[in-house]
Amino acid sequence: SAAEHGGVHIVGGSLCQPVAAAGGAAAGEALDVQDRIRKIRKSVAEDEVRCVEGARILGTTVSKLYANRLFDGMKFDVVMFDEVSMAYVPQIVCAAMYATQRLLGRPPRCTCPSASRDGTRWT
Repeated sequence: SAAEHGGVHIVGGSLCQPVAAAGGAAAGEALDVQDRIRKIRKSVAEDEVRCVEGARILGTTVSKLYANRLFDGMKFDVVMFDEVSMAYVPQIVCAAMYATQRLLGRPPRCTCPSASRDGTRWT
């Protein structure tokens, strides 16, 4: 009931649906807001795809990497993992699947990342 949820009706994952079901001017406004939000999300997703497709260097979170289909089928020469000691093993494995050449992780408590002289290690 609405009282159980602080006066907010949640139906089918949308806060706007109960207002729309009630009818009147509020219903039209709620549907308009919901439509605008949907359009904004679509626009952001399209911009994200354009940015990722054209990127030479890309930064993201591990959560976004495995939870978003945006990266499906993509491969990268190098995947760098910051704070690898804070990641779960499945997250590291997921990130490693995107690397064609190297997976680099910075060890814990390293204050300044640097490459080896021959460029084969990241510490």
